Amino acid sequence: SKVAWYHWTVDECALRVKVNYESGQVARVDHPEADAAGLRNVAAGLGDDTLNYFGVDWISGEGGVPTPTSPAQCNAVSTCYDAGDGCVCDTTTVEAPVYASSSDVPSKEHVLSSLKVGAFPVEMFDAGAYTSLGDCGVSGLEVLAAKTNGGSSSCSALDSDTIFKATDDTTGVERLLKNVVSTVHIAGLSASFRNPVHFVSLVNYDLRDMHHEVDAVIDHLFYHPSHPPFLATRMIQRFGISNPSPGFVKRVVNAYRTGVYADMGDGTYGNMAAMVAAILLDPESSSPTLDADPSQGHLKEPLLKITNIFRSMDVHYTSYRSKRLLRQPGLQKHLGQGSYESPSVFSFFLPEYSPPGVVGRAGLVSPESQVLSGAKVSRLIDGILTSYKMGVTNCWNGFGTRLAGFCPTQDGVSDTSEGTLTYAPTATTVDSLIDEFSLMLTAGRLGENNRAIVKGTIENMYNGGDKAKAIRIAQQLITSSPEFHGTGLARKGGTERVLTGYTEPPQHEYKAIVYLMMVGGCDSFNMLVPQSGCSTTVSDYNRERGAHKMLSSDLLSISATGSSQPCSGFGVHKELSVVRDLYQTSQATFIANAGVLTKPLTKHDDWMRESRVQLFAHNHMQTENYAVDPLREKSGSGVAGRILDVLRRQGYHTSANAVDDKSLFVKGTPYYNNPSWTVSTGSP
Repeated sequence: SKVAWYHWTVDECALRVKVNYESGQVARVDHPEADAAGLRNVAAGLGDDTLNYFGVDWISGEGGVPTPTSPAQCNAVSTCYDAGDGCVCDTTTVEAPVYASSSDVPSKEHVLSSLKVGAFPVEMFDAGAYTSLGDCGVSGLEVLAAKTNGGSSSCSALDSDTIFKATDDTTGVERLLKNVVSTVHIAGLSASFRNPVHFVSLVNYDLRDMHHEVDAVIDHLFYHPSHPPFLATRMIQRFGISNPSPGFVKRVVNAYRTGVYADMGDGTYGNMAAMVAAILLDPESSSPTLDADPSQGHLKEPLLKITNIFRSMDVHYTSYRSKRLLRQPGLQKHLGQGSYESPSVFSFFLPEYSPPGVVGRAGLVSPESQVLSGAKVSRLIDGILTSYKMGVTNCWNGFGTRLAGFCPTQDGVSDTSEGTLTYAPTATTVDSLIDEFSLMLTAGRLGENNRAIVKGTIENMYNGGDKAKAIRIAQQLITSSPEFHGTGLARKGGTERVLTGYTEPPQHEYKAIVYLMMVGGCDSFNMLVPQSGCSTTVSDYNRERGAHKMLSSDLLSISATGSSQPCSGFGVHKELSVVRDLYQTSQATFIANAGVLTKPLTKHDDWMRESRVQLFAHNHMQTENYAVDPLREKSGSGVAGRILDVLRRQGYHTSANAVDDKSLFVKGTPYYNNPSWTVSTGSP
């Protein structure tokens, strides 16, 4: 392996910066004194060809930052020279105090936001090296003056060795900050920038450094201002409210930051007891009045529905294997969720998922809806009903396994099942029985209409003596109600369901569009590659891709003549011969240079502010690819669904099939109501 050796030397080494012509970002360039052989030994990534650019805070006056934007401008400066994509210049670094006197310090908050260089605790210095000047008239500060090297010891004369001690009111963390600003001046130019606090180390890290770096990253994330509201929103969603109000989030954030809610918490920033108490005891969590708000509550996730039933109905296991009951492989495939079966790092569903339909059009989210499909809902209901009738078994689309080679066929018999729901109600009347099950399965939310359905179904059976069967049917009906599957109040809309389909035969030839979403598993820059008939595009591709570029021998050539693309010839990855063949026979097309930006941007622009789309976030980009509606002109619809709308206006019979939970792609506008089915990859 390659080993780098570092040692002390008395040779001079000029520290230079390389300013990128296009972005104004800078990179560090080392220029050591030449050795006896005339060579300059520079560590990798620190030479003139470096691409390790980073943004800096330029100090600009009128007219902006005067940095070279072309090789000609660069070479015109005697202390600079062109280096391909940037201008390399000599630098000088100047350190100066931020505050020359305590009268320059307006507040503690100003100190916390202006000083960027930390200081060591004064206890680490020799006794008497620092002396406290008190708060120097600024509330919340302690000013520590250095007494060495003739340093100042007066509030009216602060120097760059002065240390400010202050506690951040938001996080409760004590900060020690040096009264210094380091400025890098570019020789020959009236341009300067604030020196970044830390460059990437040029030597190998040891174990101690790794621990310190990880701690620093965790602290940065933990104390970042956006952390409390982000965590509060996600925690509220997991505790049952998908769309919390801003006021609710703010109250939870305050509890998290102060570490106290009522008499719970220890008063430190980030106390989880205070946060959880604020969520559970908030009026938005406990007020039954809010249940009537359609935006309140959430949809239960599949595994929690099953555990709710097993716990409340007192499941009794008959086999040691039942300990693995909810850890069996395949639940995610069949139900949308399974223990330890998360399909990606984003878990089973996205917290910002907004399903097509009235929920999406209202601008609300319903994360758990992302795992739903007709087949999965049917499979879940099948399994639940089977558990009530025949116990916990894999027969009849149930959960678990069976203890014999045959499946039970008689309602109420569970001898061969892994488990049985053994709960015995204490109720003595039909009404009290329904109340009891409503409390345990729907938190008492069972509506009057569904209550009447349950009562009308089981009353004669219960009063006629077959109470066991009446109990099983009551359990099945209540579990099938919308009140069990969500936490809001269910209301009938009063409108008839619009049937989809056609009564007349189609007038056009059948065609289909097949859309394959790779979900991050396909490198498109190696799928379609510029190959010929263009001036610089091929060389640009080779330069940018470097070692990851595709060789001509690994490509299948296709013609793009007349396509208005910069190249007349492209190459398709050799493993995609089927796609190449479809293209050659005009049955497939490539759509290049298309995306979801709301305005033209480059990688150097502030895309966080300039675009509505959250670029570089896999989950958001997947949703954007399904919708292709960055301006939200047709919110809640997908690009394929809108294509179907256009075709339907022209007299075509249209319909769509979505695999598993990708229904947004094929969702059109409500007016056309295109037939759309979800096909499960699991068994029906």
